[in-house]
Amino acid sequence: MKTILLLTDFSKKADHAAELAVEVAERVGADILIYNACLIPEVIPAAEAIFWQNETYGMLEDETKVLLEKTANRLKKKVAEGDKNLYKPEINFFCDFGTVADTIATVVEKNHIWLVIMGTKGDNGISNFLFGSNAYGAIDNANCPILLIPEKTDIEDIKKLALATDLQIEDMKQVDFLAEFARLFKSEVVVTYVSPKGVTSEEEQEQIFELVSRLNNGTASFKGISGDEVEKKLEEFSQSEHVDVLAVIHKKYNLLERIFHSSTTKVLIRHSKVPLLVLPG
Repeated sequence: MKTILLLTDFSKKADHAAELAVEVAERVGADILIYNACLIPEVIPAAEAIFWQNETYGMLEDETKVLLEKTANRLKKKVAEGDKNLYKPEINFFCDFGTVADTIATVVEKNHIWLVIMGTKGDNGISNFLFGSNAYGAIDNANCPILLIPEKTDIEDIKKLALATDLQIEDMKQVDFLAEFARLFKSEVVVTYVSPKGVTSEEEQEQIFELVSRLNNGTASFKGISGDEVEKKLEEFSQSEHVDVLAVIHKKYNLLERIFHSSTTKVLIRHSKVPLLVLPG
């Protein structure tokens, strides 16, 4: 049985993502686990530490569980009133102390999460969602696909998926996940490669052929994009091609690499108006 992890901070962005999470769960036959990480103060004076732990931890946990239950009940009502022919997902919830960045890897592994869903603001990305930079931490640490849904975007159906790639794919299991996702939604898949010179070498052509073949559910295709501004070109491509979900493979970098490398994924998250499916690379 598949399980979707729904991250929430109880904001409007998160509530919007929650509504769409139900639709995805019904389509793919997955249950939903709603999760909130309770943020605790970074610095607690020693004299107050025991009091804070005994009194405030319990209060914060109780308040969070009330909000989680309220969200769960709203989604259960949506499921009950939905299409009787679709799968009826089971909805559960829980919370933990810490940051999303610090806890999500354990949560994903322990609960065998198939997909994480979270909301984004859209034009300003996730700067204010899930305690700011911790959302980026979720992307860096969750070893499973994450679907980010802009606040003002509706997913009525996923008819077209696009995979943006630099052709440097080390693990094909993420491509296989995309193929399964496309099959479940009966989606067309377009592989796109942004390059200043376009596709030129035989090696690049072979890599593209392998990707398209691996994704091919009868509708996979390729479209090259020429240009230097990768993020801008992908945004234009998504709009002009009416892409419902843009998939990217997010690569992790060490400290030195992070200093000199601008993450395309994180730039897209800040600006993309199209739902983004982030596949761990």
